[in-house]
Amino acid sequence: MNNLFVDIYESQNKSLNLTSVTNKMLLKTFGYILKEDKLLKTKTSSNIFLNLDKEKVLDLSKNKKAFKRSLKILLKNKRNITVVFSRKIKNTIGLEDTIKKLFDQIGLDFRYIDSLNKLKTLDISYIERYMTIKKINPDRFKLLVAIDDILDFDFEKFLEYVLKYKCVDILKMQDINKYDYKKLAKVVENINNEYGSSVQIIQKRNLQNYDFCILYTENQKEYFKSHYVLKREAYILDITNVDDDILSKEYKIYEKNKSYIETIFKRMKLDVNEFCKVDLGKLYN
Repeated sequence: MNNLFVDIYESQNKSLNLTSVTNKMLLKTFGYILKEDKLLKTKTSSNIFLNLDKEKVLDLSKNKKAFKRSLKILLKNKRNITVVFSRKIKNTIGLEDTIKKLFDQIGLDFRYIDSLNKLKTLDISYIERYMTIKKINPDRFKLLVAIDDILDFDFEKFLEYVLKYKCVDILKMQDINKYDYKKLAKVVENINNEYGSSVQIIQKRNLQNYDFCILYTENQKEYFKSHYVLKREAYILDITNVDDDILSKEYKIYEKNKSYIETIFKRMKLDVNEFCKVDLGKLYN
């Protein structure tokens, strides 16, 4: 099996430190770098890293044919290529589809690893599991839903929390403007009036009263942990991050093979954290 790990870099990145003459040429002409783990390379199996210039991928109108031809030549002896995209690609709107279309036009046999995020259907399971482990009385359990964008607010899901748990509040994070705050406040007021709940929208940094925090905005977990004061044993579930599904089969496979996977990435001078653990677990299943 041939594994192709695909990442992107910004054109102005000066820290690539290329030593290969071939990669210097590829970078200058076509905007990509290709590396291969030669230690584990066989006739039927290899690990390959493709680093693409983000700007050139998004605008291939000038050298699209040459780009595809060069990539096809370099991968010509590869069969059954499994592609794993980095977080940066997955988090850039439209970029993953653009690259897939490009690959599909090359004419090689590509298969894509694409893990489905099931956390919106598993969130209650994680909450109940946490309450059981920590032996928390349901009447004393306090849930906080943190949002940084009103578009991330899921009314139906939030209502499910309100109907199931006694204390549920919303944390208004830094990017919600006054207009959106008023809309959110009106929704909360209607919920409280109709269901007799006591939901509050809070803006304070001290969140030590809450047992479980759910994040509904992408890439906010590290910011959340560093900017708010949390209870020492509080559980943080990032609903947008598939890697927070630590009970999934794929995540457990990654953990089991973690040392092996990290060794491959180190040899190729890659950061394993740039790729989803669940994707890697699915790859090495």
